[in-house]
Amino acid sequence: MALPKWLVFVALGLTVLLALAACSKKGLSTTVDVIEDEWSIKPSVTSVNAGVTTFVVKNSGTIEHELVVLKTDLPVTGLRMRESDPTRVDEDTDADNGGEVENSAPGSIVSVTLSLLPGHYALVCNIAAHYKNGMVAAFAVK
Repeated sequence: MALPKWLVFVALGLTVLLALAACSKKGLSTTVDVIEDEWSIKPSVTSVNAGVTTFVVKNSGTIEHELVVLKTDLPVTGLRMRESDPTRVDEDTDADNGGEVENSAPGSIVSVTLSLLPGHYALVCNIAAHYKNGMVAAFAVK
């Protein structure tokens, strides 16, 4: 017994839609809003799934800030400082720099899109003395 043509087309159409839905979930990206001021970094969420993440950073402070995304196994308050400049985190010794937004002016909104792997991260402002004054937040990628 042959199936009616319309039923074959409906089944084919549903198969295509399901395949497209499965593919689109893999391509989803996440947006994390981040507020920086003196002396804090406040992400809208503290964890995301691995993949493409856009950090939208608003400098609500009165001085320049930056956001550095560091993948590290160290506690966020235990990052090593540069030997040549002990007011800044050493981004190369115990961490991998996943990307950053540099030098955002007061009142500005800037963004960076990164591809993040699973792990523990520190969101840091690495302008002189900002980290030591508390500009760091823990962040996780699952």
